[in-house]
Order: sequence, then structure tokens, then C-alpha cells
Amino acid sequence: MPEHTDPTPPPDEQLPGDARSRIRADLLDATRAPGSRPARPWLVPGLSAAAVLALVASGVWLGRDDGTSSNGSRQVQPAGRDDQATPGKTRSERSTPTPAPEQDTKNPPEPEPEPLPTDYAPQASTCEDEFRHLGFRGLHGATVTADRDYGPATTYLYETKSTWVVCDDFPAIEGGPPTLLSPHQKSRPYRPNTSTLAISSNHAVGTTSSPFRDQFFAAGRDFDGVRAISYTFPDGHTEEAVVGQNGLWSMTYLPTEGVLADPKTNYLDLDPVRAEVSYTGGATETVLLRWGVSDCAQVNQGC
Repeated sequence: MPEHTDPTPPPDEQLPGDARSRIRADLLDATRAPGSRPARPWLVPGLSAAAVLALVASGVWLGRDDGTSSNGSRQVQPAGRDDQATPGKTRSERSTPTPAPEQDTKNPPEPEPEPLPTDYAPQASTCEDEFRHLGFRGLHGATVTADRDYGPATTYLYETKSTWVVCDDFPAIEGGPPTLLSPHQKSRPYRPNTSTLAISSNHAVGTTSSPFRDQFFAAGRDFDGVRAISYTFPDGHTEEAVVGQNGLWSMTYLPTEGVLADPKTNYLDLDPVRAEVSYTGGATETVLLRWGVSDCAQVNQGC
């Protein structure tokens, strides 16, 4: 029989029944290792032995190398077996890709935190800096119309033609920004109540040698018709506000001992602060300032 050199498969031709049986047996033998039990067929799962015979009968040639034997006849090689494709390598080395390193998708590695700069420190600023930072309307060009020094710091009253605001620089003891209270428009009503008498609570973190760690203060423009204001705290201390001197009323309490100076104290468990207001006509009024409600009057920092 002449040797076929044309790579095109020969025309379809019907195989005798015994040839089909022999090929089928060879295919099944090739799918199992010597001495082992029958393995899963090498075709895609779902194809049966009948499909194998159909492929062979229809003339599908699964050749290896050039598809011929030494005598020129075509030989069928089971699909997926390429033992001769790359000499010197086993099938597992040729056909099994190297697995990628497994990644823990449930617990991905946390990113390394960025270190703080070595020169990191609280940024000090002025009252004017805080006005600009918060974008307060009506305070452009505000100037100090009154101030009160109480030892470690100073309380200021800033005013324009239409607005006023209180600024206190107690946080500057540790290099922080000053404390601002809510701005007030002069055209709006202004009388003693839980809002206008509210306390600002400030607590230093203790990075300086100052004995003052806690500050409770309240301030504003003088009320019309008010001659005195006092604050009684739950530790029994009563602090008299300075009223009617230069247009600024202010109260500052700096405890150094007791429950208000104890960092373990839960203020929500304390009795409210009692603000007593005395009017020029002789009337008095008591305003209760509850912790967690009327003790955080500042608008540019937390309590």
C-alpha cells in the first residue's frame, strides 16, 4: 500500500465490524492504568461508548505526530493523550499548569498604616482663623469689643454691625485652636435660656505642666435687664459670672479636684448645673442645664 504524505485525511470509508470492535477495545484499554479499575472515559463527561463508535465510524482521525504508522496506516490515539508530544517530559509536566498562589479573599492583608510625620502637633490658630475656617456669615471684619482675662486664658467678644460671637483661647494652653460659641445676629431676640446660657466643656489631654485640665465656661453679650448670673455645679461649687462691666458677661470654672476633675466621671450620671439669673427689677429665674444637652456650646470642636 502506498504511503500517504498528504496531511489531508483520506475520504470517509466504512470500517468492517471486527475493526470497529478492536478499535473500541483499544480505546477502553488506553483509558486505564495497568492493574487498576476502569477509569472515567477520556471524552467529555456525558459522551457514551456509542458516541466513541460514532466518531470513529464518521472518519474523525485523532492522530499523533504525522498520524501514520511505519506501515503507512492511520492509527487512532485517544484524545488528551500526548505522551509523545514532548520527549523527556511526563504528561503531568506538560499538561498540568503551575497553580497560582492561593489568596485569602476572606481575610485580605491589611495595608500598612502611614506613619505620622515626626513634627506632628496640634495646630494653633487665632479667632479670625476659625471664623474663616467655618465660613461664618456676617463676621467679616469683626473686631474685639470686649475681653476678660481669667488667668491661664482670655475670653473675647467679637462684633460687627449685625453680628457678635464669643471666642475663648483656653485650648491654646496645649497649642490647639480657640473655642467658638454660636454667632448671634443682633436683630434676633436675646434673653437668658438653655441655649444662651449653655456651657462649653473643654478638657485638656495633659501634655503641659498647667494645673488646669478642665474648663467649663459660658459667655455672651450682656443681656438687657440682667444684673447677675451664677452657676452651681454638681460638685457644690458656685461660680459667679462677671456681668455689666464692658458689654461682655462671662463665667469660667476651672476645677482641680472633685467629680468634675476626675477623668473617670460619667457626666450623664451627675445632677444638672443650675444657672440663677437675677433681673434688675428684682425677679429671679432658674435655668437647668443638663449634661449631654446644654454642656457643649462650642461649634468648632467636640466635647
